[in-house]
Amino acid sequence: MLDKNISLNNFINSLSIQNFRNHENLEIVTKKPSVVIYGKNGVGKTSILEALSIFTNGKGLRNSKLLEMIKVNEDMFCISLNIKIEKNIFLDLSSTYSKTKKTRKIYINGKEKKSFKDIKRSFPMLWITPYDEKIFGGPSASRRNFIDRIVANFDLNHTTRINEYNKLLKQRSKILKENEEDKDWLNVIEDQLSKIAVSVCSSRLDIVSRLMKFLEKKSIGFPNLRLEFLDSIENKLLIQPALDIEKELKLNYLKSRKVDVLIGGSLYGCQKTELFCFNYEKNMPADMCSSGEQKILLISIIMACAKALKDSTNISPIMLLDEVFTHLDSSKKRILFDELIELGSQIWITTTETDNFLKKYDNVQYYELERE
Repeated sequence: MLDKNISLNNFINSLSIQNFRNHENLEIVTKKPSVVIYGKNGVGKTSILEALSIFTNGKGLRNSKLLEMIKVNEDMFCISLNIKIEKNIFLDLSSTYSKTKKTRKIYINGKEKKSFKDIKRSFPMLWITPYDEKIFGGPSASRRNFIDRIVANFDLNHTTRINEYNKLLKQRSKILKENEEDKDWLNVIEDQLSKIAVSVCSSRLDIVSRLMKFLEKKSIGFPNLRLEFLDSIENKLLIQPALDIEKELKLNYLKSRKVDVLIGGSLYGCQKTELFCFNYEKNMPADMCSSGEQKILLISIIMACAKALKDSTNISPIMLLDEVFTHLDSSKKRILFDELIELGSQIWITTTETDNFLKKYDNVQYYELERE
């Protein structure tokens, strides 16, 4: 059942991996829009998706250090992709990291670049991993990181702002501990913090509102849900001008200095954002739902993100799905896969089995992975 309308834009034609995780030398040439990588646990299926993901997120889907990605007893890993974007534009991408030199190098068509930022907008990727399923019941930071990862697909400067904010917050903490009398420098830092925090929260609010346009639509087999912020700067942005919030936040940084020096951070700022998810079908918050229900909610959010990206950029993101079909019944598996096909995304799926329901589709390429 091949959908003739499927878009081959944003398509990975081939993947080459050397000395990455447990893979010494691996090559995959894609012949069909959907790639199913199957094999026993521990053979490195997730590592293949991680290798793909570092081209849009430097730390990959495991959020690991580059040093941790190098195969044991090796000095360097190298990952290469040949991709097709837009109509007939082909690019060769490479990423390497050397343990001894402690340097990462990035190449586009053989020329060294500082980053892949220039092509990220044309080459979006989304993923779902078993780790993501824990966000609803985990600490608020896990939900912030999750939504920030989504926002970064729309706003390419979002991650840079967050990194700059965290850097300034650390500088402020150091001054409060070592040189609290440096009022002028504290004022400058807190002014910058207030501006960046409001900018970060504004982007979060914008993207969540875009997601809600799709999450509010009833989808067969998947629940309606609500995403919102709780007692956060994002809520204030709905009713107050951004400049007023910046002034208020700057004043709060000033008032909280004595407490902040004790806690080593700040009582205020975009690092305090709390994201809340409510399952309308079960009439309960996501953190009270079963693990299976939470997985379906997560899938719904990522699918809404994929649709919102396509709506705003006309590009179907590549989907990396790590064991996504586990614990889903056959009906939901078919519904999810049919939606992915309709979206026009290239899909990379890992599974311990070949999933019989996939065999009725002729747009699926199977790649069996065995222990090296």
